[in-house]
Amino acid sequence: MFKDTVFIKNLSATAVIGQDAWNRPTPQPIQISAKLNTDFYQASVTDNLKYSLNYAVLSRNVLEYMKANEHKNFKSLGNIAESVSRILLDPKKDGSHQVEVTVKSSKSEIRADSVEYTLNRTRDGRIDGVLDELNVNGLKLLTIIGVFTFERFQKQIVNIDFSIKVSPESNVSIHELIGSVVQYVESSNFKTVEALVMKIGQLITQKNDIETIFVRVTKPNAISFTDGVGVSSNMKRDSFKNMEPITTHNSLTGSTKFNLPTSNEDSDFTKKNNHIAYIAFGSNEGNQTRNINEALHYLEKAKINVVSTSSLYISKPMYYKDQPDFFNGVIKVSFKDLSPHDLWKKCKEIEYKHINRVKKFDNGPRSIDLDILLYDDIIFNTNDLIIPHKSMLERSFVLQPLCELLSPDILHPVSAEPFHHHLAQLLAAESNETLQESSNLLQIIPVPRLESDYKKNPLKFDQLKYNQQTLIMGILNITPDSFSDGGDNFNVSATEIEATALRLIEEGATILDIGGVSTRPGSVAPSEEEELKRILPVVKTIRESKNEKLSTCLISIDTYRAKVAQECLEAGADIINDISMGLYDPQIFDVVAKYQCPYIMNHTRGTPEIMSTLINYESNTNEDIIEYMVDPLNPSYKIQNCDPQVINLISGISRELGLQILKSFTRGVRKWQIILDPGIGFAKNLSQNLSIIKYASNFKKYSMTVNERGEEDVEHVYLSFNGLASLLGPSRKKFLGTICNEPVARDRVISTGAAIMACIQQNTDIVRETVHNALENICKQCRGKEKCEEYFNELINTFKTYLNSLNPNQVCTAMHQCFSSPPIILIPANVTGDCTVCVKFLQPRKDAALQAIDRLSAYFTDLYIKLNMSQYQQLVSEITTEARLFINEFNVQDTCMIMGLCEPNAIQNVNNYEQAFVEEIGKKLCSTLGPFDALCQQIVEGNVKQIQMVSINATSIDEFFTDCEEKTDGVNAVNTVDDKCQCCKKRMIQKKKCAKKRVAKFISHMLELCKRCPVQEKCEHHWEEKKRFWDAKIDKICPKKACIRMGFCTKIDMSFIHPHIKPLNELGQQALKTVEQMTAESPHVIFSQPKLDDKKPVERILN
Repeated sequence: MFKDTVFIKNLSATAVIGQDAWNRPTPQPIQISAKLNTDFYQASVTDNLKYSLNYAVLSRNVLEYMKANEHKNFKSLGNIAESVSRILLDPKKDGSHQVEVTVKSSKSEIRADSVEYTLNRTRDGRIDGVLDELNVNGLKLLTIIGVFTFERFQKQIVNIDFSIKVSPESNVSIHELIGSVVQYVESSNFKTVEALVMKIGQLITQKNDIETIFVRVTKPNAISFTDGVGVSSNMKRDSFKNMEPITTHNSLTGSTKFNLPTSNEDSDFTKKNNHIAYIAFGSNEGNQTRNINEALHYLEKAKINVVSTSSLYISKPMYYKDQPDFFNGVIKVSFKDLSPHDLWKKCKEIEYKHINRVKKFDNGPRSIDLDILLYDDIIFNTNDLIIPHKSMLERSFVLQPLCELLSPDILHPVSAEPFHHHLAQLLAAESNETLQESSNLLQIIPVPRLESDYKKNPLKFDQLKYNQQTLIMGILNITPDSFSDGGDNFNVSATEIEATALRLIEEGATILDIGGVSTRPGSVAPSEEEELKRILPVVKTIRESKNEKLSTCLISIDTYRAKVAQECLEAGADIINDISMGLYDPQIFDVVAKYQCPYIMNHTRGTPEIMSTLINYESNTNEDIIEYMVDPLNPSYKIQNCDPQVINLISGISRELGLQILKSFTRGVRKWQIILDPGIGFAKNLSQNLSIIKYASNFKKYSMTVNERGEEDVEHVYLSFNGLASLLGPSRKKFLGTICNEPVARDRVISTGAAIMACIQQNTDIVRETVHNALENICKQCRGKEKCEEYFNELINTFKTYLNSLNPNQVCTAMHQCFSSPPIILIPANVTGDCTVCVKFLQPRKDAALQAIDRLSAYFTDLYIKLNMSQYQQLVSEITTEARLFINEFNVQDTCMIMGLCEPNAIQNVNNYEQAFVEEIGKKLCSTLGPFDALCQQIVEGNVKQIQMVSINATSIDEFFTDCEEKTDGVNAVNTVDDKCQCCKKRMIQKKKCAKKRVAKFISHMLELCKRCPVQEKCEHHWEEKKRFWDAKIDKICPKKACIRMGFCTKIDMSFIHPHIKPLNELGQQALKTVEQMTAESPHVIFSQPKLDDKKPVERILN
């Protein structure tokens, strides 16, 4: 057996190998390669060529043969290979005993890079069991292949290589073989490369006597930064024994229509079976909510049951951008006896016949649009209907709501990839602004009273990026036993109710939640008639108010009774807030469905009498319930570093809420009506309430599949909390009082603020709270209320007196603003000598300023009416003195000159004046208030509604007010004083060191707080200046003089030095304890400072 090889590689020649690409028998360039078996051991040892094969002679023999037969038609590459093998095996020409010959042509087939024929021969002829091999390399074809929408509209290049084994006697024509592959591939379309590989193998083996075939398909453009991706397979003829033969007569060449390959199995359905379909809807004309609800009504009327809905979303128009925004969503429907085409016809009938859609052009405005996305799990492809919907994977307004109705393990029928993975990829991709302004969606909860103008509806939320403001629900309890307000609003007049409601709205509440039943643990409910008697007049009073803020605000009814809910909705209420999630009165689902109102589902267990005993939350043990945590942006999301008991709590609450939500769906409630409330304080203990706040954002990620078992089959019902708004109500709850040792609910102000901060940090959409104005809350606990009120009144009166002293006519004349002599002043054409123009401009400004001062005075009077902090008399005196000096700097002449009312830029001058005043007040007043600096700035700038958002850090209050007296390192006092007073001097020196330490500690803490501040550099500069100032003051103290004055050697109790600090220290300790307790669970929870309005402060107050 020969073990050595001599080879010839790509010997160029010319030959006629049959018909060329244009069916002409013309010579073609070819390349001949050969591997000759030999034993050249002796040639290696002796270094003598006569003991080996001479490849130069052999190459020359082949070339001479090919030259002599240049015009002979060999008819095939196989015949050339046979002829060459005989030359290379000829013993007379020093040939080998065995040879492998490959003949390659690069020009004979115009669609392929090359074709090759390889054979193995010996001097005795063929080798038993070894067939010849025919290879086609780099066959470049255009076909539709892929699972994505964009791949279905345009053909792409595929590179095909295949290899077949043939016998020398076979009459396989390479030209015909390639032709049949080209015709089939370019006239068909495929979802997967795997299918294309198999079909090529079947096509070639069914038409020729071929037993085995190797096929490789490469997509060179599928993935960037690669030469190509694809698959390959070795197949046998028997693999296709039971398959239907492939035909190539249906040519789609040149088609630009979307096309999807289907099989009988893919599109098979039986009319007798129950079917499930998913239908997307959209509307941007007329009353969009009404159009959608009517479409669903007509589907139900056609015996197409609406099983469930997604949330409702607002989206920007796509493709044609110059049109109104859309309302979008997806519904899951079930039905019998309707084929895909039957269902499609029903949808078109609803669009055009019942909702009266008028289609002017593609992708234009429409009153309603119903598109079938999925029908069971079939793939369906006709000229007018394609299932799955061809564009769903590129539209967030379709895919995002669809994934709310599909569990995470459901695969796309074509791509075989989970729908949720497609959504995550779509959300991570950049929006194509040429097609759509933005792909971001806003969830909207429709309010029937506002459905004609949805822009007035504040219930719009961003459930992915959380860019929308958290809304405040103000509490208005009309009960004698309310735990939070002690019955302040019970049995009061309509005028008082209206005033209280207006105050809540002006302090930032968007929703008023009216309740007539106390639901605190252990409470006893009044009768239904009594509840109606309490709250129905309040609803009517607010809705009929002459104040537009009240008459148009959102009204929520805190009730679990269906009759109460119905009568209040008819009286003008907008929202039902059910603390029982439908457990106490299931008829409430029917009311909510009928009136299509927002519905808050609050988790609870048992009744108020026993709920405090039902606090055990176990893991899911029901095999028919499968639970998930689903984050649309992260399909592999899991709760990190969480105690199993907390996971059981979140899952238990969500599971029980979910089962009630599914019940509400069967009564006609839509998902877009529901707002989640995990129910703080309802069947939860203290640690569970804190866990709910800390992990509140996870409730929106909960999903479940419930297997509902019938007599014959099992129905899989999926519910996702994705897309649902959430509400939390920690306000003044008992657990806050327990943490902070505040048994009286009214005192739980700072603790409520800290809890609300944590809720907002957890992306809560609505917070339900009793108190809204943070400044008022702080002031209620301040010991210097009276002095503050006195100071601000004096400041306001001084400024008002100053304004009253201005005589517009005299000021204008004195400044000669109306005379023509000053050349630098532009004189209006209608100016006369009596200065009427200046008076006309100055008098209204003066009146406006006076009105602003009146409003500011009333505002501060209301805020400081209960202040009693006499210990700050010295501080108030210093601030007052500085403010008086500042105001006295203004005089009539300067004011007129600054205003410059006769100049073209008069208004800008006035605004500059206002801004200078505000900045000066900020420097001379606010900067002295330490931790209250930010709060003061908001007051001065008139941001009444923003004041409540300013963060007052309790730790800084504690440091600011605490006298941290330190020990004197063992220096003992003595009874007598000598001239040197060494004892007292030592003690005073120690006191100076302690003072500097206190200053350094305080400054260090404030600088640490500054790391959380958006204006960090300014804060750091402020406190560094304060440290230098205090250090300088301490350094100036003479130990001996101080010792004599303070009498350290007299053993006098040092507590007399700071008696006014004690009550403030208690307040600081209380605040510190509150915030430390509440932020221990979530230490990074703080409010960010809001951006200020661009308007000038006086303009804001006047408006």
